[in-house]
Amino acid sequence: MKVVDLEDDALVLTAPYDHNGYPILLTPGSRVIIGYVHTAYFSFETSVREQIAGRTPLIIVEKPQPSQISKEQRRQSFRVPVTLRARVTTNHTDWFEVNLLDLSAGGFRAAMTHARLHIGDELAGELTLPLERGAATVSFEGEVTREGVAGDMVVLGVQFQQVHPSDEALIRYCMEHQRRFLRTKRDEFDAARLSKE
Repeated sequence: MKVVDLEDDALVLTAPYDHNGYPILLTPGSRVIIGYVHTAYFSFETSVREQIAGRTPLIIVEKPQPSQISKEQRRQSFRVPVTLRARVTTNHTDWFEVNLLDLSAGGFRAAMTHARLHIGDELAGELTLPLERGAATVSFEGEVTREGVAGDMVVLGVQFQQVHPSDEALIRYCMEHQRRFLRTKRDEFDAARLSKE
């Protein structure tokens, strides 16, 4: 969805599309939750006033008051499973790579074959995120907040303290990853349903 026009009491948006590329029909009065990224993840609930058919279908929704817009705190951000690698270092180690298991705007879980980091260790690192509009590299400082074992792997939880240039790329990556995941699940569901018919 994109903002097409901003009125005093309404937003004009492009209509959302389903996983097959068809516009989703939203009848007037439908309640919707709209989220967007701008330095953080923000969302608000609103009501659809009108749907406008056309080459690019549009919807008009009620414009929220500033108090109705909620900001997602980094630590509460949803985690997505990933297969990425990050380079990290501490004040007592050289640079080394860790395999990420999941990622959010607030931190990550990583696995390694032997413990090179422990709870309370402060670290710095960098991570390249494959975004839809091209890769973005973010630098971070963080702290190890969890330590455990899974099979023959050491699993660590790292909480970000600082992310450079900002956590917007992390939020965008998590949202894109979640959309791809949901699209795949819908496709699997549709395929299973069609095979039963």
